Amino acid sequence: MTLALLLAACGGRRAVVAPPLPQTLAHPEFLFPFIPEGTAGSGPSSPEALALDRGWRFLQNHDLANADREFAALLKR
Repeated sequence: MTLALLLAACGGRRAVVAPPLPQTLAHPEFLFPFIPEGTAGSGPSSPEALALDRGWRFLQNHDLANADREFAALLKR
């Protein structure tokens, strides 16, 4: 058991996997935000764009805690 706890503590940071978009959006009144072209992180596969997409998917699946965490981390960047 001690070994399992030690391995869990040393495991490092795990990647956050966003859920798929639901068939019916939980918050259709919110438009998908975008990063303006030409700004840092505006590419579709940039870390900022991926974090924005994860936050959006959490929000639309009504997982507000994870959406808040993703958007707060994005704002810190």
